[in-house]
Amino acid sequence: MPAGVTPGDAAGVGVRVDRFLDRVRDRVRDRVRDRVRDRVRDPVRDRVREALGRGPVLVVAHAHVLRVLAAYWLALPLQQGSAFPVQVGHLCVLSNEHDLATIALWNAPPPVSRRDPAALPRAAGTPQRSRAPPGARGDTLVSRGDPARARTTRRTSPMTTQDKRADMLVHQQEPYNAEPPLGALAGAPLTDVATFYSRNHGPVPDLDPRTWRLVVDGLVQRSLELSLGDLRERFAEHTLPATLQCAGNRRSGLIAERDIPGEAPWRGGATSTATWTGVRLADVLAAAGLSDDAAHVCFEAPDVSDIPSPPQPYSVSVPVAKATSTEVLLAWGMNGEPLTPLHGAPLRVVVPGWIGARSVKWLTRVTAAVEPSPGHFQATAYRLLPPGADPATATDADGPQLGPVALNCEVLFPAEGARVEVGPTTVTGYAYAGEDRRVVRVDVSVDAGATWREADLDAGGGPWTWQHWRLSVDLDAGEVEVVARAWDSTGALQPERAADLWNPKGYVNNSWAHARLRVG
Repeated sequence: MPAGVTPGDAAGVGVRVDRFLDRVRDRVRDRVRDRVRDRVRDPVRDRVREALGRGPVLVVAHAHVLRVLAAYWLALPLQQGSAFPVQVGHLCVLSNEHDLATIALWNAPPPVSRRDPAALPRAAGTPQRSRAPPGARGDTLVSRGDPARARTTRRTSPMTTQDKRADMLVHQQEPYNAEPPLGALAGAPLTDVATFYSRNHGPVPDLDPRTWRLVVDGLVQRSLELSLGDLRERFAEHTLPATLQCAGNRRSGLIAERDIPGEAPWRGGATSTATWTGVRLADVLAAAGLSDDAAHVCFEAPDVSDIPSPPQPYSVSVPVAKATSTEVLLAWGMNGEPLTPLHGAPLRVVVPGWIGARSVKWLTRVTAAVEPSPGHFQATAYRLLPPGADPATATDADGPQLGPVALNCEVLFPAEGARVEVGPTTVTGYAYAGEDRRVVRVDVSVDAGATWREADLDAGGGPWTWQHWRLSVDLDAGEVEVVARAWDSTGALQPERAADLWNPKGYVNNSWAHARLRVG
């Protein structure tokens, strides 16, 4: 590193560091690329977590191209505590351990803009101006009508070793299952990767994009074996904004009515929206010559779950009519960047309008078949069951397999439990209709449903995305209960009570959304 460049210089502009890294990049690229995949192992991740906790050495590395991990470790002796995980433009400031450079970069968060001064690191002891996300603490004081605070906090939150915000609500570490605080979704039509919810049924598989292949077989005229390069070269590329929602979104509301043992208490943050880039599944199936006898398309991935007995790889399916719709993608990109391992790299399916469980990550096989997938997560799990059914032995006779998402909405800001100032406040949230339906109206009440007002509703980013809504209200001192309900383009209204929707797996809680606030 050129003489005179200090952590303060990097925090200010990072210009000289960029020049230096440009000179180093070509020299170290091949060595890093060859070594990295041997280092992405659980024991190494554990050592990285320990290293990030110590942090006496500053490490700067490019993070905008994860496939080519250009890295250089700068051994700058710093005072203990003066280095901490932050982001500076296209640089990631991490920690020490020279031999862990590649894995630290592999888990590096996406870049933020240098033009955003709120995202620059501060010297030790400098007060942090951004506030915790609204509702992250029960006593958070929310400034009048200022949901932008939540967006600022989302950009500046430190990252965990899963490339996620440090304030994610983690339901399970392994496999990793987590959702963001609701305030982090407020006012953001697209969800950044660090904030996007994560639902996994088994550990993240270690796949090498260079040797990975997608097999297309079953009821087709010719089987295919495709690399990422084949997909890019043989098929037209498409980008589509789409919302994904976990079938267990808002399960906590059902658990409040009656316990659901063994199921994570997801709140309303298991819903996120991104732009997805890849090729249409319909085009790939056409190239294989899809048979008229095929009724379902099965997706297989190598992540092994121990939920079924015996454990098995993840496998689900969708009907041919959905699989051949133009919105269903085989995606390698998310929000303009390559997929991260946690979100399905090197390739995943994106099935807009359907529950997230059908958008299979780490895809390795597509099979055309007469029957749905026999895998546990299609044949047994993800069924809407009556209260007395046994989820472990569920069949078609017990309840239907879940597919299209049900009409739903959530209050994002101010979030449940927030303390709000007396006077005008802007209440915001999302609404999502699923499949090819649209939200046409959202009603909001600030007196527990006694009276209602219609909220302003965004058009959304396309036919497959959520729509954000907002309403300016005047709040008096005391306890206030905000309630929201949505209507869709078929004229359907959300059901009122979670108690009427309780089921033994805790799926599809699309009852009215509630947020209890303390005003004053």
